[in-house]
Amino acid sequence: MTDHFNGSLALASAFPQPFAMALDHQRLHDCAELEAERSVLGIDHAEVGSLIAEHWHFAPCLVEGILGHHLPPAPEGAWPGLADLVHVADNTVHALDLSQAEADMVPALSLASWTRLGLEAADCFRVFEETGVQHDAVCSALLV
Repeated sequence: MTDHFNGSLALASAFPQPFAMALDHQRLHDCAELEAERSVLGIDHAEVGSLIAEHWHFAPCLVEGILGHHLPPAPEGAWPGLADLVHVADNTVHALDLSQAEADMVPALSLASWTRLGLEAADCFRVFEETGVQHDAVCSALLV
């Protein structure tokens, strides 16, 4: 998952006790990780990830994609933004339980993002199937 590449890892590394409290909060309140992080830490992994990406001088579109992947802002013009793509990819990962995290929840999908990407209802199953196939191939290649 892209958001866990640096945002959650940074929180867990820099603030292990408060981050553990956020995970406990998530389990106790049966809420999304993002909500638990905000409640306990006052910040979430998407914000932290975007700050890291900005510090590493990533392109502004990448910083915005990381920051907005849970609630993508409407991009200027008719074209989808990177946050739309990352948002749908993140939702797919959660929906297929690819992280295999015990308390993982599927976040709400932005229909605006889905529409801006030009996807239709029938595409959902194709996206899920292709993602599963590619995930299995990558896992097989890495575990050989």
